[in-house]
Amino acid sequence: MSSNPFNLPQEYIDFVKSKKSLNVELFDGYLEKEELKCQAIEELQSATFKKWVDQEIEGDDPIVYVPLLTDEEVLVWFPELSCFGQINGEDGEVFAYKNVDWNEIQSKQEVYLMALFDESESEEIDVYDYVIASRNED
Repeated sequence: MSSNPFNLPQEYIDFVKSKKSLNVELFDGYLEKEELKCQAIEELQSATFKKWVDQEIEGDDPIVYVPLLTDEEVLVWFPELSCFGQINGEDGEVFAYKNVDWNEIQSKQEVYLMALFDESESEEIDVYDYVIASRNED
């Protein structure tokens, strides 16, 4: 098996291997510290999100993603799109941060990673500009 089967960016791999962590204080009241641990690169596995209404991706195939944290929705990698994103399983939305690299996400965690929990934290971006699939008809 390849040491990087999902073609993750080297910056992210270096972040995980250096044992750095996300700013867990941002998630206080939303997630426990244990839910924010980065998965070891060699232990990553893909999952799928079955979509109902497709806004950007052609076809009815499920969206393949790789959960990067213990919490499987806060930070994911989309190998077919080569970008980071998030899954909102409760509301049935998939966010893909195309053209946003790991350094940008890491430096603006309150913008990109808190978008699922508190939209007021992500005033710099409209997270709904990044929706690629949704179960909602709107």
